Amino acid sequence: MNTLAEIYTQHPQANQLNKIIEAGWVGATMAGDKVRMADDFHNTANWERQAMLAGGLDDWVIMNIPVDTGWHNLKISRVAPNIAGFQVDDTPEETTTTMCRSATCPSS
Repeated sequence: MNTLAEIYTQHPQANQLNKIIEAGWVGATMAGDKVRMADDFHNTANWERQAMLAGGLDDWVIMNIPVDTGWHNLKISRVAPNIAGFQVDDTPEETTTTMCRSATCPSS
């Protein structure tokens, strides 16, 4: 509870096929629970977010924030029990309770 990852990052290859940056929490060997963000992961030219339990569907949600090569402050947080938050710079925070356990959303 009350966990926040704040990442200041730049992606010079933004909008180039198969070149992404990713930040967040992932379980051991990529098989555990995940709370993370990536840029242009599915060739959308937008930031994407994900909150999933181990063994769940690998669903990503496209955010309404375009990808570019500038510097950005990413915030990935556990806002409350069963709520994960995602934010790029000063855009409105997006939250989800989908696939988000209180014990692992996110884990430290």
